[in-house]
Amino acid sequence: MTELTITRPGVLPQQRTLPGPTEDSLADLLRQAAWRYRADHDWHTEIIGNQLMLSLGRDLLGVCMSAGRAGEINHQLRLYRLTYPVLPLPGPRPRWVFLASDSGRAHRTGTPYFVALLDLNQRIPLPPSGTSSGPLRWIVPPERCADGIPGLDPILAVIRTVAAHL
Repeated sequence: MTELTITRPGVLPQQRTLPGPTEDSLADLLRQAAWRYRADHDWHTEIIGNQLMLSLGRDLLGVCMSAGRAGEINHQLRLYRLTYPVLPLPGPRPRWVFLASDSGRAHRTGTPYFVALLDLNQRIPLPPSGTSSGPLRWIVPPERCADGIPGLDPILAVIRTVAAHL
């Protein structure tokens, strides 16, 4: 992180490097975030190294796909006034994960080839987990889901509709 210092007119600003977060401050951030996710959403998390991991499967699933397709799906969901929490997954290929609630009655058959369903015993990192490109940030935070996290069926219906037009 850099800081610009203001100088007098006509003189270029000087840059200096600010110290990054220490391991202790990152651990504190992760602990605070874990508590907040538990209090606000009843999510089960675990801190592993510099990652805050969300355990999926307990009424919460992940719908994972490439970032490009996910952007298109997210746009279509907004047209239907549906808002799902969305996270980027770190790694060499940009992927997004939509979080969806699971009542256990969702129709999972016919899921397009470009979609991976993440469920029981799988974990994904949550913000503010550390990544090689900095702290993980929400694409769509869960707070935007005013009526709670929508179920799996609506997002799968939108995905199937988009896939039918590919």
